[in-house]
Amino acid sequence: MKKIGMIMAAAWLLCGCVEEGADLGVARAPILYGEEAGNADFGSVVALVISRGNGDNAYYAYCSGVLIAENVVLTAAHCLVDDEGFPFGSLYRDHKIAVVADVDAGAPEAGRVYEIDRYRVNSDYDSLTNMNDIGVVWLRSAVAADVARPLPVVTGFSKVKAIVDQKQDVMFVGYGVDESGAYNKRRVFTGTLDAWCTQSWCEISDVRMPYGTLKSSLKDGGPCSGDSGGAVLVMMDGVQQVVAVTSSGDEHCADFSIATSVAAHQRWLNDTLYPKKKDSGCAAMVRTENYGLFELMFMILILLGKFANRKRSVIKRISIKSSL
Repeated sequence: MKKIGMIMAAAWLLCGCVEEGADLGVARAPILYGEEAGNADFGSVVALVISRGNGDNAYYAYCSGVLIAENVVLTAAHCLVDDEGFPFGSLYRDHKIAVVADVDAGAPEAGRVYEIDRYRVNSDYDSLTNMNDIGVVWLRSAVAADVARPLPVVTGFSKVKAIVDQKQDVMFVGYGVDESGAYNKRRVFTGTLDAWCTQSWCEISDVRMPYGTLKSSLKDGGPCSGDSGGAVLVMMDGVQQVVAVTSSGDEHCADFSIATSVAAHQRWLNDTLYPKKKDSGCAAMVRTENYGLFELMFMILILLGKFANRKRSVIKRISIKSSL
């Protein structure tokens, strides 16, 4: 499987010589046969860009992400590490990585470019297998509500299972090259998810998938490695919610793509965003979906168990005191 190749992105930064329609190979694999995703409907999906800081088309979208809090972007871990010749660390230290919240990442409107404050990748991310390919970026300033609003995330396993089993429509959104060779534009393709891996490893239709990933077919179009970090969205109760972020796919974007589910990494995301609450036993994540019946019953049983233990302890103390 191929992740987004970032060598061409680095070359673009250094020489400024990549033109519209240039062949970027696996570095910019496309959302195939999608449509332009305007700010009104998909403004929460943003671009991670390399900045030259001058002239038209001064930014190059090398990855995508999605806003899950006013100043927090969810993306793929491999977009935030040195990988395949892409020097993320040095670009970040030189303040040449930014986030754009606009349909055109190359020439965004004023007020739609945001500086990065800090970032974190899942400490268990494996660049060889793409396992735990998830990370977050904090922005120096909050994204204004009239620019984009954060999206809730789908965290219940039962909800994800239902999306896959029922073949519910999902929307793949990102900034990859389209079938005509154009790039830097946010695009969307509506499709379905074929499989959901909840074991250490799964092999489905000859595709090896790590734990917590979702597979989609590219038979009619969809995302591939060039849209890494882009959102996989589903409509629930009339609201767009984030199911996963695009992680990898086959080299030619002709067969399948793999996305990292948020549900499988809920604990990591909670601990990352709210480290002081990680021992509270509560799901502290901002704007999650409602818990399913199974999850609610599980939590009620835990609470009842704690209550019963406390009650037995009190009775035992009373009994000992009475015997004295």
